[in-house]
Amino acid sequence: MRNLCVKPAIKKLLLFLRIVVNRSLQFFRQPADAGRGFSPSGEQETFLIRLLQTIAESQGDPKVVYPLMRANLTLLNIELVEVLNQWCEEVLANVDQYHKEGLAAVLVNLGVFIGGFPLGSPATNQQIAIAAYNNALLVYTKEEQPQDWAITNKNLGTAYHEFAPFSANPGEQIQKAIAVFIEALRVYTKDEQPQDWARINNNLGAAYCDLAPFSANPGEKIQEAIAVFIEALGVYTKEEQQQDWANINNNLGGAYRYLAPFSENPGDQIQKAIAVIIEALEVYTKDEQPQAWANINNNLGGAYRELAPFSENPGDQIQKAIAVIIEALEVYTKEEQPQAWANINNNLGGAYRDLAPFWANPGEKIQEAIAVFIEALGVYTKKEQPQAWAMTKKNLGGAYLELAPFSANPGEQIQEAIAVFIEALAVYTKAEQPQEWARINNNLGAAYCDLAPFSANPGEQIQEAIAVFNNALQVRDPVQRPTDCLLTARNLGNLGFTNNLPEVAINGYLLAITAVENLRAAAIDPARKAEIVSQAIEVYANLVQVYVNQQHYDQALEVVDRSKARNLVELLTTKDLYPKGEIPPEVIIRLDELRGSIARAERELNWADRNSGSVAP
Repeated sequence: MRNLCVKPAIKKLLLFLRIVVNRSLQFFRQPADAGRGFSPSGEQETFLIRLLQTIAESQGDPKVVYPLMRANLTLLNIELVEVLNQWCEEVLANVDQYHKEGLAAVLVNLGVFIGGFPLGSPATNQQIAIAAYNNALLVYTKEEQPQDWAITNKNLGTAYHEFAPFSANPGEQIQKAIAVFIEALRVYTKDEQPQDWARINNNLGAAYCDLAPFSANPGEKIQEAIAVFIEALGVYTKEEQQQDWANINNNLGGAYRYLAPFSENPGDQIQKAIAVIIEALEVYTKDEQPQAWANINNNLGGAYRELAPFSENPGDQIQKAIAVIIEALEVYTKEEQPQAWANINNNLGGAYRDLAPFWANPGEKIQEAIAVFIEALGVYTKKEQPQAWAMTKKNLGGAYLELAPFSANPGEQIQEAIAVFIEALAVYTKAEQPQEWARINNNLGAAYCDLAPFSANPGEQIQEAIAVFNNALQVRDPVQRPTDCLLTARNLGNLGFTNNLPEVAINGYLLAITAVENLRAAAIDPARKAEIVSQAIEVYANLVQVYVNQQHYDQALEVVDRSKARNLVELLTTKDLYPKGEIPPEVIIRLDELRGSIARAERELNWADRNSGSVAP
C-alpha cells in the first residue's frame, strides 16, 4: 500500500503550475541539440502538466485522476520517465523551497496513482512511479521533512519491489526496495509510529522473501522475513487492526512455505503456513474484500500442494488445493486483472500436475495443466513479464515431460519440454537467478535422458544430459543446498549407472552421498538421521556396485562404512555382485568389522530412543 501526500503548499502550487506551463513547454520544444540530447513530443509534456494539475486540483481524487489517465494511455509510455525527469530538473532549479515542497507532494501522489493504475504496461507504470518518487526525494530530506521523506521512501520501495518481476535484474530491484524500506525505518519507530513501523516491516519482510531466490543463502533471507513479520504482529491485533493483522499473517504463511525446503522438517513449516493463512481468512471475505480473499486462497492452495508429499493422503491435500485455487479464480478475470488471473492459473496448473499420479487417468490431469499454463502464457510475454513468462514456461515444460508416458508419441512431448526449458533459460541466468537456472538445468537433464531412447543418436542426448546436470551442480552445492544437490547428483549418478559410464556414476553418487551426510548432520532426531540414509540407500547401493564392477573393493567398503547400513553389508556378501562370483578375503574381514560397528550403533540408537521418549519408525 502506498501513502498519498497532502500538503498546504499544493494550493499555491496550482497557480504556479499554470504559470510554468508555457515556460516548460518552451523548454521542451527547444531543438534536440540544445544540450539535452532528448526531444519528446509537446503533447506528452502537456499531458504531464495537466496530470499534475488534476492531481493537485482534485486533492488526489482517483475518480478524477484515473479517467484522465485512461483517456491518455498512449502517452503513459517509457518516454514519460525522461519527460518527467527533465521537467522536474528545470522547474526545481527555478523555484523557491515552498513551491518545491508543493511539487514534491504532487509527485508523490503521481507515483501512487501511476503505481496502482491497472491499465497500460505494469513495467512502465512502475518506472514512472519510481521517477516521480526519486524526484520528490530531491526536495525532501530526512533532516527537514522526516515524515514526508519516510513516506516517499516507503512508496519508492514498493515501486522497486513491484517493478522487479519486469526487470532484467529482479534481485537488484528488490535490493533497492529493501534499502529504502530500511531508510524509512530510520524515521518510523515502533515507539513513536507503531502502525507505520509495522506496515513498513511487512513490506520489508515481503521483499526479503522475494529476494531469497536470488540469494546465495535463500533460507537466511526467508528467516529474516519471518523475523520482521513476527515483529510487525507484535503491533497489530485481530481485534483492533483486522486487515493489517490478516495481511501480515498471510505473508507470514507464505514465508513459512518458502522456508520449508530449507528446513529439517518441511511438513511442520507448511502446517504452520496453513494455520496462519486460515487465520487470515477469518478476517477477509469474498463479499467484502474479494481480491484480498482471492489472494489468500491462492496462497492457501499453494500450501496444501506443498503439504501433500508429507501427508498420509497426498491426493486429498491436492484436491483441497485445487478447490481453493478455483475459488480464487471466481474473483479474478483475464479481462479485469490479467496478471493476477495468470498467476492463479499457473498455481492451478501446478496442482493439476501434482494430482495426476493419484488420478485414474493421469494424462487427463496433465493435459488440463498444460491448458491452463498456455492460458497464462496468453497474458505473460517475454518482453513485459520476463520472470513470470519464464516460470510458466518452466512449468509447461515439466507438464510436457510428464505427459510423455501417456502419449502416442512420447518423443514429441519430450522435445516440446526441451524447447520450452531452453526458452526459460533465455530469461533465467546463473548470475541473476542461480536457483531457478539450476532447477531448469536439472529438469532439462531429465528431459534429455528421457529423449535418448527415442533418438537416432542416444549418446548425444546422454552427453547433453551430463552437461546440464553438471551445470545445475555448479549452484546446487552439497553444503548450502543439500536437498537440491542430492536430487541432481542422484540423477547424474543414475545416468552414469544405467549407461555404463562409471566415472559419471561415481562423480554423481559421491556428491549425492556428501549431500546426504550434510542432511544427516543437520538433523537432530536420531530416527530422522536414519530415515535420511534409508531414503538414499539406492545411491549407496549403486555406488557399491560400480566400485565392485571396477574391482575397487576398498572404495566399495568405504561407501558401506559411510552408510552404516546393515543391508549394504549383506549386499557385499552376495556372490552375484562380483564378476567371478568370489568374495575377496579382505572384503570378508572388513565386513565382519562393519557388522560389529553397525550392531553397536544400533544399540546406542535404541538406548537414545528409550531415554528420549521417542519411538523409531
